[in-house]
Amino acid sequence: QKDGTCEVWEQPAYRQRLNRSEVVSCLPDGSTAGVVVQLAGAWYLAVAATYSAGSYGNHLGCEPSQSDEATVITVRSIDNLQSTEELGIIKRREEPLHFVDALQWGDHLFFPYYRLKAKLGKDIEPPSMAVLHQPRPSDASLTLKGHVYLDCGCRSLIVSSSLIHQGKRGWWVGVFHHSPSTKAWNATA
Repeated sequence: QKDGTCEVWEQPAYRQRLNRSEVVSCLPDGSTAGVVVQLAGAWYLAVAATYSAGSYGNHLGCEPSQSDEATVITVRSIDNLQSTEELGIIKRREEPLHFVDALQWGDHLFFPYYRLKAKLGKDIEPPSMAVLHQPRPSDASLTLKGHVYLDCGCRSLIVSSSLIHQGKRGWWVGVFHHSPSTKAWNATA
């Protein structure tokens, strides 16, 4: 949507509870991935989004203010979808990112991504994953633990991913693509 609108609906009545703009990416080449998490007894939406495409991709005139253009991950209360500094806003001043998924495992959140210029075939850096952690169950905040590279035979794009739970153990599974060209059965892994 032009203004990056996010809606919250109540179940089972299927009634709209909240509608707020500037939550998700409004860019045609942008992306948004989010996961609902419980922190210190309250519910939050952790959102990773391409709020600014920089010099890459199409623009709709909906880019954020200059102070917010480096924002990539926000944590928003489900009550009002507003983001506050205390809840954790992750900024990145380098290349714009394209987020694929938002996944939760225990007290960790995972956001797989690739740099937006990889879509144009101009990047050799492998896709990565941002890892956030809730330090203590009583904390209503998340901290950035770091980023890890995801390597799959020199494939620069990640298409999809999932967590597979098996008791206390589990696996992260990703589908990778070699180039920004048309996807084919023999070009993914």
